[in-house]
Amino acid sequence: VRRRPVLVALETSLANERISMTGSARVMRVMRAAVAAVLAVQAVQAALEEVLDEESCSGVCTPTPAKGHGFIQTAQNASLAVRGPSGLEKLKEEAVANYSSSTTYCYKSDNSSDCWSRKPASNAVVCTVDSGTSACRCSDAECRIDKLDSATPTTGRCAQKWVYVLGGGRSHTDNETSAYDIVGSGDEVFCKDMVKNDQWKARHLVRLPSDPPAADGAPYWLCWPPRKWRDGRCQRTTRYLGETCWTSNLGSGRCAGDGQSNSEYATSCYKGACTPYDWVGKRNTCGCTWLGWNFLIACTASNGTCGGHACMFSEGDGNYYCDYSTAANW
Repeated sequence: VRRRPVLVALETSLANERISMTGSARVMRVMRAAVAAVLAVQAVQAALEEVLDEESCSGVCTPTPAKGHGFIQTAQNASLAVRGPSGLEKLKEEAVANYSSSTTYCYKSDNSSDCWSRKPASNAVVCTVDSGTSACRCSDAECRIDKLDSATPTTGRCAQKWVYVLGGGRSHTDNETSAYDIVGSGDEVFCKDMVKNDQWKARHLVRLPSDPPAADGAPYWLCWPPRKWRDGRCQRTTRYLGETCWTSNLGSGRCAGDGQSNSEYATSCYKGACTPYDWVGKRNTCGCTWLGWNFLIACTASNGTCGGHACMFSEGDGNYYCDYSTAANW
């Protein structure tokens, strides 16, 4: 019912475009505009739900290799900045302007750059949530700090990560895409801008003592909204960080804060659990379901693969991937 005005607006827009536009390239432009409209409406809905305290109040990392073992990391262009597979990157460029992160790779044998001369000391202080812009050493490849179990739930997000590759260099260059691989014996990871986020509790994205449990002992016939019967238990439909989440036509368990991709406190239903959006790793591949939304470059994922998030077409490799930055109402 909530989607009907959106669909009417989209149908009108598409009808007007068909009168003046033909050809596959123009159709793609129409579909991009349609998806942009959907995302805009969803963003407004998410904002309203947060104000009303309703249901929605919701980089690829380099694995650290074992010592003495080789590793290979695919990167692109001289800057080696990591990019995700979402086909809506350009559409959401403005929305995520205030939320950015980068990973830069530097290897000693690169004669075209002096980045190695700026490498922090190997014994640099280990990163904390208060490191700020002081260069610090990451304790793992993800370089994220999890203090959600503390009295004031806090996380640390590295906005500028530098990976210094030990030995090796560049190989297997693809002339068509400018992509190449980096081969080395190991790496050292440093953060030059650690963002501290300590408002998870204030924004009610974690479960508070006053909240009901994630699941209670009510029988099926007494499991009324805002709860839902799932996996043999009566479960709360608003889910918080660390709790399970799901999508279903019979009632979804959505993460508080989902769909707010331009926020430091955005969350996603990733691998069946409510997770800070920045912690989302590899985007799962997905396919479009016969039932649900389908805008050619964005659709409802089949079999609940994306946890309610949109399944997006990637212009890079022609595949579909879960876009965990979208609201979990697809």
